[in-house]
This record gives sequence, C-alpha cells and structure tokens, in this order.
Amino acid sequence: MDVTLVGSDTLNGPEKLPENYLTESKPHVSDPADSSPLLVIPGSHGMVKSWISLRKLPYWQGMLALCSKATPKEHLYYLSTKHIDYIIAGDD
Repeated sequence: MDVTLVGSDTLNGPEKLPENYLTESKPHVSDPADSSPLLVIPGSHGMVKSWISLRKLPYWQGMLALCSKATPKEHLYYLSTKHIDYIIAGDD
C-alpha cells in the first residue's frame, strides 16, 4: 500500500483547512478496489483538527495519525470520536 506522509506543520500552515470540533463523523469504510494512498500524519501534539475535511478530499483511501506517548489523552479521544485510526510509537 502506498502512503502520503504529510507533516502536521504543513497542514496547519496559512492554507489550513477548517477545524472540525463540532462535525460528526462516521467510521470510514475502505473500498478494496481503491488504489489511492493512505494519508499518514505524524504529530504528537494534537495540532491537526481538520481530519473530517481531509477525509472529504478524494486523494486518499483512508487516514492514520502517528502519535507518541506524549500525545495528550484529549487528542487521542478526539481521534477516536472522529473515527481516525492512530498508532502510538515512541516517547516523543
């Protein structure tokens, strides 16, 4: 599977997408025939809040957050409520 790796600083630049605190989200259902890459965003500080807007773009088949043990629990909860898969790897 191919991935697109985009840093959280890039997504929070001057052209950043709107935050999605109040937008409801449904679990993503992958299409096995979809050959689009997976969007992977590393960021232990929970800066990216535009996951739902990103999901609406046609470029990726799904999304994954790379977090660490330092990621605030509130952000992990946020990801869970938006049905964003995440991996915790490393201390920072």
